[in-house]
Amino acid sequence: MKLLDIFLNIIGILVVIEYIHYIVVTVLWNFKYGHSLVIKNTQTSGKIGTVIFLVAISYVSSILKIILVTALFISALVLYKYIEVQNKTINKNNLELLSFYISEIKKEIRNDCIAISIFYVIIIIVSNI
Repeated sequence: MKLLDIFLNIIGILVVIEYIHYIVVTVLWNFKYGHSLVIKNTQTSGKIGTVIFLVAISYVSSILKIILVTALFISALVLYKYIEVQNKTINKNNLELLSFYISEIKKEIRNDCIAISIFYVIIIIVSNI
């Protein structure tokens, strides 16, 4: 049984890494072409990716869940900081796009902070049951 746990942890880690890659690529594509940074869950790939992420993370041990979710959060913060710097460089003459992306970044960071807090609380509650 120990080998199965290790295997599931490795698969879960790989899926979460791929999910982070998917988010980074999608958000950067949206920024490049002037779209909203928010990934719409109406897209089939977004829904499937989220379901696969949740299933994969459910098979990972509690400490790995915390590490993986923290990695997801940190990668999102780094991504938004990168977009913020690029936004100031690319859109310095276009105040409308500049302010649009500044507000988008603030909104996304707030939403990510709320989501990560809820997820940590769920992990703590489930691991204590």
